[in-house]
Order: sequence, then structure tokens, then C-alpha cells
Amino acid sequence: MERGFGGISMNIGRSITITAVLLLVVSTLPVASADWQYQKLIEIDHNKVAADLADFPVLINLASDSDLAAHAQDDGDDIVFTNSANTVKFDHEIEYFNGTTGELVAWVRIPSLSSTTNTTIVMRYGNLGCGSQENATGVWDDNYRLVQHLEETSGTHYDSTQYGNDGTKSGEVTQDATGMIDGADTFGGSTDYVNCGHDTSLDITDAITISAWVKPGESDSYQTIVEKASY
Repeated sequence: MERGFGGISMNIGRSITITAVLLLVVSTLPVASADWQYQKLIEIDHNKVAADLADFPVLINLASDSDLAAHAQDDGDDIVFTNSANTVKFDHEIEYFNGTTGELVAWVRIPSLSSTTNTTIVMRYGNLGCGSQENATGVWDDNYRLVQHLEETSGTHYDSTQYGNDGTKSGEVTQDATGMIDGADTFGGSTDYVNCGHDTSLDITDAITISAWVKPGESDSYQTIVEKASY
């Protein structure tokens, strides 16, 4: 069961702390290829990475981008992330894309993220004839048992992992709240929560890592973020 404000993820078997949001420097590059006409260079500041990481999901969050708005498909299906040489395609998940403003919230699995040198990746777009390039479950390896971004404004909260631990709201949960990244839920009391079921993938006995954006309404009482129980 998950309770939270903003995106939620559980990473089993690894404990990773990044003390600051990764700094992304985005710059436009010339024509990419005959199929993908445009590309941008994205540089990840190594000073924001505490230790070298492998297969780490990095958040790409652009408040607006006129180039994406002008040249990408309206639903962002043609957006692709690759290594700097454009030879390796990275798994990515688009949490949100606005084709009018170019606003983008995407998660990209970076095979190798350095703590000593900046990591450069490329975002390619401008292929109006291709289908969706996403592979959401590929972003989150089998250590991730539950990833919910809470961006849905009604109905089911979908799990991005291979386990399909989708959530259903209970109580007076408001699903269209403003979150730190994209959407969020507002929980008004102890009877408000998102029920993610009892799949065996959540029967975890080892150490776990839980990550969530949470904005408490008060700080002088016990607040539950995540709970595993029988209801």
C-alpha cells in the first residue's frame, strides 16, 4: 500500500542517496539524421552524483521547450534518448508531454552515470512517421517493485514497473493536486490512501529503499507515507 504526495518508487536491494537534483544543461544540436531531424545535448552535472551509478533512472524535466513544441509529435511518441554517439538507444518513460508548450517530464535509464565526469546524453525528436519509442518497464529494473508517479487525475494510478502494482484510491483522495514533479494526490486523513493490492512482488523481507515527494499539512503528529497492512 502506498500513501504519498508526488511520485513514489521502491528500489529493492540498493540504497542510493543523491543530495541534490541533477543539473541538466540542454543545448540544441544540428540535424540528427534522415529520420530524426532534431536533437538536443543533455549534460548531467557529476557534482550532483554522490557515487558512480549503473542503470539509474534520471528525471528529465523541461518546463517548456519551443523546439519540442514545433518539431516533436504532439504526444511525444518520437522522442528518443541515446548516448552521445547516437549508437545506443536508452529506455525511457514519458510521464507527461505537452505538444503545445513542449513541457516534458520523462525518466531515462542511464547505463552508466559518473560521479567524476559529466555524463552526456542526446534527446532526439522530429520523426513524424514513427510510433511510440517508449519502454517504460525497461526504465525500472526488477529491483523496482512499485513506481507510481500519481499523475493521473482520476481512476487508476498505474505502476510503471513490470509487476503491474496499480493503485486504487480509497476515501476522499484528490487526484488532481499540484505536485513537485507533474501530478500529485492530496490525502485528507487516515482513511485516505492509495491501495496497491497484495501481489507477491510486494512481499519484501530484505532491506528496501522508498522514495517520495511529500508535503505534510502539519508536522506535530504521526504521518504515514507508506504502509503494508491488511484492509
